[in-house]
Amino acid sequence: ADVIWKDHLFLPLHKRLTNAMLALIKAERDGENIETAIVSDTIQCYVRLGTNKENPKGSPLEVYKTYFETPFLEASDVYYTIEATTFLHENGVSEYMKKVQARMAEETQRVRTYLHRSSEKPLSTKLVDVLVRRPMSVLQQKAISFLEEDQRDDLKRLYELLAMVKDDKIEVGLDPVREVMQKHIAAVGRAALEAEKDKAAAEPDTFVAILLRVYRQYKQLIQEATNDDAGFVAAQDKAFRDFVNSNCVTDDTSKGKKTNVAKAPQHLAKYCDMILRKGAKHISDEQEMERTLEDVV
Repeated sequence: ADVIWKDHLFLPLHKRLTNAMLALIKAERDGENIETAIVSDTIQCYVRLGTNKENPKGSPLEVYKTYFETPFLEASDVYYTIEATTFLHENGVSEYMKKVQARMAEETQRVRTYLHRSSEKPLSTKLVDVLVRRPMSVLQQKAISFLEEDQRDDLKRLYELLAMVKDDKIEVGLDPVREVMQKHIAAVGRAALEAEKDKAAAEPDTFVAILLRVYRQYKQLIQEATNDDAGFVAAQDKAFRDFVNSNCVTDDTSKGKKTNVAKAPQHLAKYCDMILRKGAKHISDEQEMERTLEDVV
């Protein structure tokens, strides 16, 4: 009976049937309530029609994939391309990222409610391509302002979205942001030392206190925004190697060259020796001393 139904009814009418299903899905995406049971029952018919007793080795999802999933993914591309372009232009990156995460959650729920579970991965791939990869450069460009304004929730969303974009395991979404963060941390560190240049040059305690303040600020940010992503931790380490060895304390700006590159390690060594011998004025207990020594190292 299924074979007869397929040959004489489904195949001549499949475009109209699929378009009707896509229209219902679009209506739901637009915020309308639909009878999801109708879509679910129809999807089951697509799946059941894939059973071919004459060719039992064929894919049981061939009919579903060919006549529903392919046009469904194409329609999803069109729908979200229009929405993404308009929403990003009108609302900016911060609100756009919230919208993208909400849409991704909705689509996952849609698949699990009335589509076939095999569509979850190709739909997810399509959404990442349309909603994240295509506007990726615009998202990446906002990283610096998020850092400057300490918008950690936005940085977390940015990280979660860009982490989805990879080319042969190369994290093309995140690598440029790591570079931006590295340069930003180095600039913040140099500015912090410049603000207390004379004291930082004369007092190891002040010099190290500034380094620790910057280090802990971005250590916490990386924990909160990236869950200690190894690439961002490495970016922070590189930033510190950069600015600790090249700053207003180590550079003779009047001559335009470094004349005191040993100043930083000397200050660090003196500071560690000081707190090991008699403690530092801002360290209140042994646990804090251990934490400080760990961070200095």
